[in-house]
Amino acid sequence: MVPREVNVDAWIGWLLQAHRLAAHPRSDAAEFARRLRLVGYRTDASFVARCEHGATRTPAAMISAYERVLGLPPACLTSICEWTSETPLDHTVHATELTREEVARKLAVIDERISDSTATGTDWLDLTSLTRAPNPVMLPATLAQDWGSQLLTETVRAVRTSRTTRLRALCRLLRNEQTREPVAETLFEFATAPGAADPTTALGAIGTVDDARLIDRLIALLESPHPRIRRAAASSLFVPIARNRLTPAQAFQIQTKALQVCRDEPAHAAPIVMLASYLSPRLTSRLIQDLGRDPRALHDRQLPSAGLAQIRATMRASGDDDSTMPQLLHAVWIGRYPERRYLALSILGASPHRAALADTAVRLAATSSNPVDVSTAAMMLPHLAGAAHQSALLRLLTVSSPGVQPYILEALGRGADVPAEFSLRRQLHKDDTEASAVFAAGMSAHPELAAVADSARVSSETQQSARWWLAHGARIDDADMRQTPLDKA
Repeated sequence: MVPREVNVDAWIGWLLQAHRLAAHPRSDAAEFARRLRLVGYRTDASFVARCEHGATRTPAAMISAYERVLGLPPACLTSICEWTSETPLDHTVHATELTREEVARKLAVIDERISDSTATGTDWLDLTSLTRAPNPVMLPATLAQDWGSQLLTETVRAVRTSRTTRLRALCRLLRNEQTREPVAETLFEFATAPGAADPTTALGAIGTVDDARLIDRLIALLESPHPRIRRAAASSLFVPIARNRLTPAQAFQIQTKALQVCRDEPAHAAPIVMLASYLSPRLTSRLIQDLGRDPRALHDRQLPSAGLAQIRATMRASGDDDSTMPQLLHAVWIGRYPERRYLALSILGASPHRAALADTAVRLAATSSNPVDVSTAAMMLPHLAGAAHQSALLRLLTVSSPGVQPYILEALGRGADVPAEFSLRRQLHKDDTEASAVFAAGMSAHPELAAVADSARVSSETQQSARWWLAHGARIDDADMRQTPLDKA
């Protein structure tokens, strides 16, 4: 069951237009084309309009020019656009024009920053650009493994643009044939280690690569004895299914493993049932019948609710509901295609409407009497909530159901922070929330994390995860770094 393709170019164009209008509400395409020319990108009003309306694909150099005109962090738009389009975009416009000497100089600067743990997401993207230039950098397998490990560790801890830039760099290394094997081995080793901090990020990156051997290994992990690894493996397979990359044999293997998991471990069947629903409605019905219940989260069942209408009404009232916003919200709220939902959330989370959407999601999660609306709104929060929502999220954490709390904890970790005086003891010692609570505590450098690392009241996996966070540090935000751009270093 492969979903109908969406016009990704239209989503990218919408994001660019939304940022343009937020920064320059009265500017039209002609005026903005003039601004783009002033920063060195030659274009006209017609081409700007076609790109913003999805009639043509926006060039990478033009997206980079938008960032410069709008005063946005480097690669904050190009990394998101590359993610949604699955097309590598070199944000370093002149990367293809470098001489061997210039390549060597830039590599030396990047090497120094990586060694000092001061590399930003744009530094990592620059590195991947150098490996694909006409005079490419050839990374020895051991170096690719070491740098891949450091990049993954930083990606797990990074937030917002700092995360998307690193994630795109990681995916580029996986798509590059010279670095794919050593980096993939590093990611598999990380994801399958006891107490892995974030196996979903590692395996999700692997799932973006069109490589049948890697897909076979992801399918094999559906039989892992560890529920977190099985859940991450199932999530990683949504993209290959959506891109129609599975062979008939691989699809059959997934269906066979779904029947096995539901028979042997029904308590942990939700991820595999969700994956099966993407392959075969008939198989999904059989699994639900065998289990005697639908184990999927409420927001994954396409159940009717009024939440979508409410959030659209809120955006219309604020003047933010154009022709593309309803498509993005529908992809998020209905959730029939998980990879499309994630892409839509990534676009909305990178847009200037993020805060307004987060306000509405927090309100729905706190006040709606419909469990579907509560579940869906909470699922959106890790992508949308920020520091301004900290108090509301902490209040919500104390009164929400166990099924919703993991999303609130993730939202606190990714954007809002957990203050030291707020106790996470209850969440750290519950099976439903301990993994998410360790993530939130690790990202926030919370003082209760140290006690968890040696606590006999939590699982050994949770202890290992807490130790990983203590060893590697809290969240990374490139906004806290002030690096000289490579072309000026």
